[in-house]
Amino acid sequence: MNVDPLLGKQLGQYIIQAPLGEGGMARVYKAYHTRLHREDAVKVILSKVAHQPEFKIRFEREAQLAASLEHPNIVRVYDAGDANNLPYLSMQYVGGGVLSSLLRQGYALEPGRAVRYALQMARALHHAHQRGIIHRDVKPQNMLISANDPGQILLSDFGIAKLFDSSHEETRMNLSPAGIAASASLTSIGQIVGTASYMAPEQCEGKEVGPYSDIYALGVVLYQMLTGRLPFQAAETTALMYQHVNVQPRSVRDINPSVSEMLAQIVARALAKDPRARFRTAEEMALALETALTTNQLSTINLANNRPPALETLTATPFVAAPVLSASSAIPYAPTANIPSLPTNISTAYTPSAPIVIPIPPRRRKLPLVRAVVLTTFLIAIVVLAGKFLSPAGTPLTPAPVPSGAFVDTFKDNYNHWLNGSIAGGLTADVSNNHYTLSYDNEPNTHFPYPGSVSQLSSSFTLTTQISQEAGNTEIPYGLAFRMQYSGNQMVSCYAFAIHSSGAYIFMRYDTANGQIQSSVLAQGFVSQFRKGLHQSHQLQAMVKKNTFSFTIDDQAVQLKSGMTLTDATYTDGTLGLLVSGPNSRFVVTRVQFDIPASS
Repeated sequence: MNVDPLLGKQLGQYIIQAPLGEGGMARVYKAYHTRLHREDAVKVILSKVAHQPEFKIRFEREAQLAASLEHPNIVRVYDAGDANNLPYLSMQYVGGGVLSSLLRQGYALEPGRAVRYALQMARALHHAHQRGIIHRDVKPQNMLISANDPGQILLSDFGIAKLFDSSHEETRMNLSPAGIAASASLTSIGQIVGTASYMAPEQCEGKEVGPYSDIYALGVVLYQMLTGRLPFQAAETTALMYQHVNVQPRSVRDINPSVSEMLAQIVARALAKDPRARFRTAEEMALALETALTTNQLSTINLANNRPPALETLTATPFVAAPVLSASSAIPYAPTANIPSLPTNISTAYTPSAPIVIPIPPRRRKLPLVRAVVLTTFLIAIVVLAGKFLSPAGTPLTPAPVPSGAFVDTFKDNYNHWLNGSIAGGLTADVSNNHYTLSYDNEPNTHFPYPGSVSQLSSSFTLTTQISQEAGNTEIPYGLAFRMQYSGNQMVSCYAFAIHSSGAYIFMRYDTANGQIQSSVLAQGFVSQFRKGLHQSHQLQAMVKKNTFSFTIDDQAVQLKSGMTLTDATYTDGTLGLLVSGPNSRFVVTRVQFDIPASS
């Protein structure tokens, strides 16, 4: 058994701890920074090639390129150095494994998870493209899943990226018999770079590459995530490259019929043979993916009649919470707006010609969903509670019919009769020591705790809460609710404003149709200045002026579609409450304040 000579040794400021992976030019280790007391990833050029100047040049270029990129979905580069004649690069340790590990078993990912990953990668690529950098090796092995947030994915390895204005002569693939015989290895010096399974047609032929080449590769990755297989497979590299240039892939829906038509069109466009028929920019692809997410056009499966994704999928899905009591009753958001379709008659025939140069257009104004890593449709389904709330004797299960005046509740005691004790669906509520603590067991449910002493609200008011998440996945939503209407002890309608601990927010309306609770997304976005993670207390505020709503998070006004206010006249009265979700989460509320303007 060969023992890695670097394990346990010091390299610069690092103690090498464990191997993480190996590529054609370098090996990556988990390492401990002795001065900063931090675990990082360290990439070291393999000793067998470290003496070759071509590899050192590529390695140094990777450091320079990657260090110039600052994006939440790109692995951060900290430093580059040379110790013991070994060039190394230190970077962010992500720790959650690589996407290729998830795909290794040949299983497709849940469509929502696949699209969220592809969306984040598209935004990362767009960031690089705007700075003149093409990745040229987009593949699952270079996509790292965050250990802290499995819904976040980061792009790594810009070692073979090329500046648009680089003066280096591009290596060409010789498709003559002699060239084919010499093309067995794609990682050796003098051969075309990239991994054949993800190469764009123009890249296979050694023609000019551009952002459109990365878009094609991302299309291959999305195809693989949705179907569990690659669009092209062959034993020989040259046969695989021939298919990229000349063969049309099967539709993803032929392999996985549960994939929506919109997603199939997005994949087909990304995989067009002609670069001019693909998305013009990675941002354009991101916007198409975002549309599929926000309109829930992901799958043909109706979750109302089928079991929802497993919990491991839900925990990697921003803004998803299961229903109270019945996980089989989840109802997806069904939009009524017309969604622009993607062209289905894209030409997939590619005739090799002169290099096609597609300029980077001016930066387009993004949709209100600013950061894909955290912004997706927020689905929370509510079902009948069937009288199973457990609360202290004398506490009404429905709001008491008394007028509601202004109040400030700091939970010194429970004079407002908030739901307390063990509550059906895995929630335990406790009012004590100036805290209202809401704790979930392992049930992934959503509740709307409310004060029993508060009845109908005035037409105009301000509702404020101070709340923190103390445990659980940081993608779990929490917030406030108002104009809540009940039938017995079943909530039938309300408005809700919620966040999760990454800084994303959403404004929703819940309605009852045919005896089922359904949710509609009214607005969503991301707060730029936000204290992320657990143990951070946030102030959420809803300002209601009749049928016009506005919101703040930590005194920052949030964007609601085209402005800072939004009007909806569906519901005009009801009570107030909170919104919390499980599983295995805990929230602490220290203040709820209800104010009524003098003119109300």
